[in-house]
Amino acid sequence: MGELKTYVAERYRGIIIPLFELLYKNKGEELSMRNYVVPQLTEIFPEKIEMYTNAYFASMHLVKANLAERASRGMLKITKEGQKFLETRKDNREKLESELWECIKKAWEKHKLEGKQGSNDVGEEVSETTKPEDLVVSTAKIEISAVNNEDKLRESLKQTLREINEYKFEKFCLRLLEEMGYGKGETTPSAGDKGIDGFVNKDLLGFDKIYFQAKRYKDISVPPKDIQAFKGAIGEKSKGVFITTSKFSRSSVDEAKGKGIILIDGEKLIDLLIEYKFGVKETYVFREIDEEFFKDYAKESDS
Repeated sequence: MGELKTYVAERYRGIIIPLFELLYKNKGEELSMRNYVVPQLTEIFPEKIEMYTNAYFASMHLVKANLAERASRGMLKITKEGQKFLETRKDNREKLESELWECIKKAWEKHKLEGKQGSNDVGEEVSETTKPEDLVVSTAKIEISAVNNEDKLRESLKQTLREINEYKFEKFCLRLLEEMGYGKGETTPSAGDKGIDGFVNKDLLGFDKIYFQAKRYKDISVPPKDIQAFKGAIGEKSKGVFITTSKFSRSSVDEAKGKGIILIDGEKLIDLLIEYKFGVKETYVFREIDEEFFKDYAKESDS
């Protein structure tokens, strides 16, 4: 175990196997680090602080050993290799631990060996003196930074959405649906919308319509009566989308089931804005010290 300390810092070493088992239990399903993995691990390790960061670093080892993969940002799932690895060792904890650590160690040694050709995963120079733990940190630090940035982005979007003019929010939702690939649509006059804020064509040719209702709420959940009114307005055979900046009560979710109504709450709305880059732009700015610049100003050694 002593050699493992070189590769896996103690603060997140104990998280790796529970994380691996959590991925295995979900049979290859993509899991959200923020919404599922971290809350699950927090229940197992309530005393751990900075669980998000620790879990991300722990996941790096599984990914590097090809036992897990990131299908998309913030999502983690077990690989077929990982599924097989744990399946054949799950009944022998000692064997699982020793062979998992060996697998991780070999993966990082291979990573370092390949890095001798130039640079590591994030473009930093790798040499014979590069420490394995530095490779882990280098590979993970940009991802951690991106996660922290996305948290700030989501919070900013949440506040901004809640400040949009109530009537302009309807046009905002119309444009989003069009951006998602539906045909052109229209908003209905606010004076007589009868519970329908607008529609988009289901396809570019306009063979069918999808109606939508947009509610810019701040702190209240959408009640089931709003879902009932919306369904009554669009009719039994029509489909609709109900969009809100807040949440849907459990009763509202139950009310919408089986009635051809898709519910988009504040979190899902933010997901869509990020995915379709609607009101969101991507910028990549990383700052670091320019060592070459400061060489001209270095203090002369004392003679």
